[in-house]
Amino acid sequence: MEYCLTPKNLQSAFIAIFVFSLLLFSCKSDPVPTEEFVLAKLNEEIKPPLAYQDLTKIDSKRSKEMGEDVYWMKYKAKLIAKSDLQVFTKRGFSRMDTFYVADSDSSYLKMIADDIRKTEKYNKQFGEFTTSYKEINEVKKGETIKEVIGGINLKKTENEWVKMK
Repeated sequence: MEYCLTPKNLQSAFIAIFVFSLLLFSCKSDPVPTEEFVLAKLNEEIKPPLAYQDLTKIDSKRSKEMGEDVYWMKYKAKLIAKSDLQVFTKRGFSRMDTFYVADSDSSYLKMIADDIRKTEKYNKQFGEFTTSYKEINEVKKGETIKEVIGGINLKKTENEWVKMK
């Protein structure tokens, strides 16, 4: 059997080589973290009963810094309630801190209510005292608390991407 090189055979061989090259190079590429990966990293660090969802990448950059492979992503995500919450503020040293307390956490809610009651009693006797908790609102399970725009820095270790501290 004799094999002839025709334009059609040449085209088929070129396509086969091109596809093989694509497969070979795609196996060696080192992908950047996905939006799903970043969302999982953010949710590892946030305290229940809060969670992030619907993360969308706004911008990103991969670079080498001091010999390390670094990836930065700017994102937009929703902060949601994983259970029914009561939202409080308390004046801290430099600003108002926000607390999200699950309705099921009766011991913490009791402590906050006691603090509010004691502060009100103190205020009646001695004047205004501003370190008490103040309830802002209630949030139902699954509701969006706020939309967050943030950034995350990751560095490549031998086996995986990890969040930089």
